[in-house]
Amino acid sequence: MVTRVLKLYLSPLLKQVISRVKQTGSFDVEKTALLGGIWAAGMFAVAIGGAGNPTGYGIFIDIFVYITLHSVLFIASVSLVGIMLSLLFIPVPRLTVGALFYTFALCYWMLEEANIYEPFAAFFSGIYTNAAFALGLLAALLKTPTLNAGTKTAGAAIPAAMISLFLFYSPSIEHEDPGSSFDHMGAVKPIDELSPAADGVYKVDHFTYGNGEDRHRERFADSVGIVTNTVNASAYIDDWEDRRTKFWGFDETELPLNGEVWMPDTEEAEKHPLVLMVHGNHRMENFSEGGYEYLGEMLASQGFIAVSVDQNFLNYSGWSGIPDDDYWLRAWFLLHHLNEIAGMSSEPGNPFFERTDLESTALIGHSRGGQAAAMVGDYERWFADEPAAEVMNDIDLKSIVSLAPTDTQVDDQRPELFDTSYLSIHGALDGDVHNFHGDRQYGRVNIEPGSEHKRAGVYIAEANHSQFNTDWGRMDMRLPGGLLLNREQLLEPDEQQEAAKVYISAFLRSTLTDERRFDRLFRDPRYGADWLPDTKYVTRMEDGAYQRLVDFNQAENDFSFAGGVSLEADGFDLYDVRQAVNRSGNRKRTEGAVVQFQADGLLSFELPDDNAEDILAGEYETFALSMANLDRKLNDEKEEFNFNHVPQVEAVLVMNNGEKKSAALEPFDQIAASIHTQYTRIPAFDDYMREDKYAEAIEPVFGLYEWPLGAFSQEEEVDLSELDRIELRFTDGPGKLMIDDIGFFKK
Repeated sequence: MVTRVLKLYLSPLLKQVISRVKQTGSFDVEKTALLGGIWAAGMFAVAIGGAGNPTGYGIFIDIFVYITLHSVLFIASVSLVGIMLSLLFIPVPRLTVGALFYTFALCYWMLEEANIYEPFAAFFSGIYTNAAFALGLLAALLKTPTLNAGTKTAGAAIPAAMISLFLFYSPSIEHEDPGSSFDHMGAVKPIDELSPAADGVYKVDHFTYGNGEDRHRERFADSVGIVTNTVNASAYIDDWEDRRTKFWGFDETELPLNGEVWMPDTEEAEKHPLVLMVHGNHRMENFSEGGYEYLGEMLASQGFIAVSVDQNFLNYSGWSGIPDDDYWLRAWFLLHHLNEIAGMSSEPGNPFFERTDLESTALIGHSRGGQAAAMVGDYERWFADEPAAEVMNDIDLKSIVSLAPTDTQVDDQRPELFDTSYLSIHGALDGDVHNFHGDRQYGRVNIEPGSEHKRAGVYIAEANHSQFNTDWGRMDMRLPGGLLLNREQLLEPDEQQEAAKVYISAFLRSTLTDERRFDRLFRDPRYGADWLPDTKYVTRMEDGAYQRLVDFNQAENDFSFAGGVSLEADGFDLYDVRQAVNRSGNRKRTEGAVVQFQADGLLSFELPDDNAEDILAGEYETFALSMANLDRKLNDEKEEFNFNHVPQVEAVLVMNNGEKKSAALEPFDQIAASIHTQYTRIPAFDDYMREDKYAEAIEPVFGLYEWPLGAFSQEEEVDLSELDRIELRFTDGPGKLMIDDIGFFKK
């Protein structure tokens, strides 16, 4: 009975299903060519996306695996979607719809995995799917035998134009050209010496140290120069994936101490300052430590021992994630490298023996490595009970350099630096760490009057994040998202690295060897006009020779400040003491006075009786203050505002006898116009591609501005002990500025 019922009902149904399956492609025309074109577009996307998510076994294996997987999924998706549409009697080109559905889903998944904002990922996936369809139509059109050559050519023009537009279109952004710091030299004459980035007199000895068992890099395997210990991080890592162990050949209990070394090659025993360099978070499978060879070679030739530290096994992988607490671990590993080098420095026969000056040490960190370096500078905050930190009793960490650093809270804390010099270099076109976080750390560096230490910040208009490392390429996002980034305005990689070399060498010479002849470079980039790439730089510096009179961080209220200084403001549409914010609107450490004016305005700072006589004793060279341009906030319609227009400012020193000595800034410098950034190839993408990350085109950055004291009086030296009041007169508005750190530099 059951068998008879099954035959009666199921047999016709099965026949109908088979019939519908056979008719799946009945509405598709030129199926092979059309689907082949869509498959090829998907293959192109997969190849790009696969390059951004490497397996670590080589590009050819990656491409083969990804294309094979793509082909299997493509056939499965096309078949399943097509059959489903046929069973539902939907009269459309079903296989084509299945191919387009797959292409859209594939693109959306890859973009969303690359941290593209979901609505934008959907929008762009739709664009790419249309381009894939156009490619399929082009293939089908060219294969159609009934059309003549002219018709095929005319018909091919539309999809070809669409594909070309997608691949190559990038609107001009010349109207946002940041200009150059060297367009207005004023009275500044460049330093007439060889560039601090020029090779020094030493030959360079290059070798590595490590455990000698690296699976992927010969220089840390059989070719390793010095065999070193491993460290056990199991007390701090509880999420080490098995896939990570399979790739590296070790787990969290045996992490290697690998370093690439560039050392001055001398026959005689001679001690050299030690500089450790550490990378940030890149793809684990794309190794990062070799990307600072350009710094290591230069520094070693100039007499420094430079070491690039390997922390790739702490980096992110698309296959095994990233260990928790990696910010903390990066600093912890630096302490272990310092321990290892300190041990080798006391070991006879070791290349480090009696050649390493541990009392003259610096750290250079890039991205998360920059934050790790600062954490080591404040090691007691996190590592007071760590045995590895005991080495800091034998090391004098004199300076820290951060390249585009992060500044994430670790255990709800951030580093504070005392008795350590600090330099941060950041690019305005940084599409990864888009905020100038080094500026925030700058505010947490304490420089006492008379100190030998200094803090400095360098903001480079056309620099990005990745080009500070020669192995990271030009894109600040992994593929495929990186293809959407604007590279038209970028400095060439060698130019960006040259700027880094100039500033890093100058800073380390000053802080490690007391060679201070390049210090002016941090107060005004125009002193390096003969060496630096031609773009805009915004710089500031403070050292022990700076005597600050007004610090808005110590404001009692909007008009009263530490030391009894009081302020009157007149003529402004807005005057307010507030905290500086970064591009994302998050607070920095610095507070300043915000002034906005249509035509002119006056700030008058009155010193209490005998204040100048007590504080300004000695010989001084310049009057100085820090200013950040907020002109972007003057008008939300940026196309209607002339960003090249800047207001003028005049400083007036009013003496106790009422005499006024004034000097305009213009002969010496001019307020820097805001640096406008376009992160993506198409301006509209900035607002949507990464949600709000790229939406703000400008970050206000403080620059240092100085007036030579000789400009205030041509007849005699200005006796600052008789100073009663300082006036700042702003004219030629409109303008909106933030002002901070008003004072004088000693000779």
